Amino acid sequence: MRRLLALLLVGSCFAACGSEEGDGESGSVAAGVEEQLAYLHPDSALVVAIDLRYEAENWESLRSIGGRILDEARKDADPGDDVPADAEAALTRYARVLNLSFEEDLRPVLDGRLVIGVAQVPVRGDPPERVTVVYRTEGGDLQRLVEKTLDNSPLRPLPGRDDVVITSPEGIAVVGDDTLVAAETREEAITAIERADAGEGFSTELIEAAERGAGIDDPLLLATATPDLAAQFVDGVAVERALSEVPYLGAVERVDLALDASGDGVEARAQVATTGASLRPDQLPLGPAGEVELPRVERGVAGGSLDQSRITTFAASVMRSLFADSEFVAAVEETERELGIRFEDEVLRQFDCPSVSVFEPEPGEPVGVDGRFSARSCVRDPERMRELLPELAPRLPRILRAMRGLSGEGLLGLLMLAPDAPLSPGALLLQAGVAPLSGGASGEQLYEVTGLRENDAGEEVFPGPDRVVFGMIGDDFVVGSDRQAAREAATLETDPAGEQAAAVLRVPPGIVSASLFGWDDAGPVLERTFDDMEIGFSADPRVTRAHARMPLAD
Repeated sequence: MRRLLALLLVGSCFAACGSEEGDGESGSVAAGVEEQLAYLHPDSALVVAIDLRYEAENWESLRSIGGRILDEARKDADPGDDVPADAEAALTRYARVLNLSFEEDLRPVLDGRLVIGVAQVPVRGDPPERVTVVYRTEGGDLQRLVEKTLDNSPLRPLPGRDDVVITSPEGIAVVGDDTLVAAETREEAITAIERADAGEGFSTELIEAAERGAGIDDPLLLATATPDLAAQFVDGVAVERALSEVPYLGAVERVDLALDASGDGVEARAQVATTGASLRPDQLPLGPAGEVELPRVERGVAGGSLDQSRITTFAASVMRSLFADSEFVAAVEETERELGIRFEDEVLRQFDCPSVSVFEPEPGEPVGVDGRFSARSCVRDPERMRELLPELAPRLPRILRAMRGLSGEGLLGLLMLAPDAPLSPGALLLQAGVAPLSGGASGEQLYEVTGLRENDAGEEVFPGPDRVVFGMIGDDFVVGSDRQAAREAATLETDPAGEQAAAVLRVPPGIVSASLFGWDDAGPVLERTFDDMEIGFSADPRVTRAHARMPLAD
């Protein structure tokens, strides 16, 4: 397995580093990887294709972006730090760590795409995820490269096959000197080769559909996955129940993603394809795309939604189904009986109108732990909401305490797109108390939720804010990290988002790097290289779409 990981690291370096200018042709990803797909299991839950063509347009863009990042990193470097001169120098240095020469060993084979397949096929009681990696070159000497990567360990001929050499016990094989096949065991690699001979591999049509659906021509990375992949992370019985009770989940067919780099920046587009014919608009997690307003902020995350009630109503239905036997659901249902309401109908659907949110993280702190946030939403019936809040507030602690043991991740994201999150079944985890705030100005009806970060034993169990203030100011529902933040939410000024969507987040590149990769030190460099990333979502009965774009700074 160590050798397989070494080869994957080489592939990752290929995909992450830049190149010289070239005039390689683009073409269809599906056509370019058709022979490699033949080696993958036909029911693979995830398939990824990465462009490694050194002379093609994707790599020209990567070189340019990588060069700008290195230039900015050099400004922050300490005396004596040896920052590579450009992206190709960085790639050369990385290859040297693997005892390879970029010019002699790697560059000659960088003319194809790397394909990775993950199949959920149990093998002798082992975990079901089985990874197969396939790379094909037009003219390079792959056997020599693989043997050199493996500390000059020779590959042995496969009995009965004059065109295949292979390692043991790991499954790293070279077919015809132009195709690398890597699997977790020798037996799996041989099975993949036999699958390709029999023409029983992964369907090219699925990659073609992913490329069309994602909507990016000749992407740097293209991926398609089935819902089976996500099902491995949640209890099987709960998943089956959710699939049968939540129509949208049962209708999901596949998820497609494309990532592209160009002279303008980095862009990603994704879609969740659904069977659609049986779905109603009110069963979707989002609405159709339109003009979303985002708050004007100098720093921090800005969020906006056209109809946030769709988001929280859908989330509540999923939580009720996944955790049907939990104390949390029992507490929610008991409160509903006492008040003679259903949260989704009486509370969450009140917010079927636009909302805006702002989050400013504390400098140097992980995103979601410490920071200041404000959010505002209109409500359908302000008078009814003012009547309902005093009845809900005393009962919220019981619901929130019952949620201990469920995941608290995602509260910040939910608050950014749906300020009614404090009232949403499933939004919070922990011991909590709720109290009205007195002494407010006319028109204020605010409540403070406390004790969000620690459980009864004083243990920190939630990576998020310790308190939330929410309620009504005038006819608007507001949320804030304190009373002043809640008041500021009522006066947030907005501008249109860059692209139509149903819900949008605008995130500074430094926060993107910290939250996704843990690269806190890279924040200043990336914020001088890129403008803010804008991420948008929308849905119709046949497809849910997402787009993200992080342009290069002027």
